[in-house]
Amino acid sequence: MRTLTAAIAASATAAVLMLSGCSSDDSSSNSNASETAAAAITSAQSAIESAQDQAGSALQSAQERAGEALDSAKVATFVAAFKATDLGTNLSDADIQAILSDTCDDLSGGMNDDEAKGALSERITTANNGNSPSNLQLDAIFAAAKVAC
Repeated sequence: MRTLTAAIAASATAAVLMLSGCSSDDSSSNSNASETAAAAITSAQSAIESAQDQAGSALQSAQERAGEALDSAKVATFVAAFKATDLGTNLSDADIQAILSDTCDDLSGGMNDDEAKGALSERITTANNGNSPSNLQLDAIFAAAKVAC
């Protein structure tokens, strides 16, 4: 980006110097040269601003894609960890993702950890036809959910 900006500025400067060196002593030629130089500078400034806007948009897009990839990786890790327990053997990835999503909503909605953990336990129990998680399982799943959220 800095290289592009420097190249544009150097080109504009070279154009101004060429134009001013080619001018005659008459005032109308000097006026034309000044107008041409001003137009070249304005054009260079516009090009720089456009390049900066494009670079900013590209950076934002890259950051968003990286964030989505990171979120997907966290969700996949949570699903894999959940399935590694006996509680996840009969659940689909979508079921486990729903449990995670609801838990994240609880945490971001202001629930304290004990309340969110209780709600998570209820979700797991409901999803597993009444089979409740042990305290150790619940603690591990809740910790993984907090990381994924």
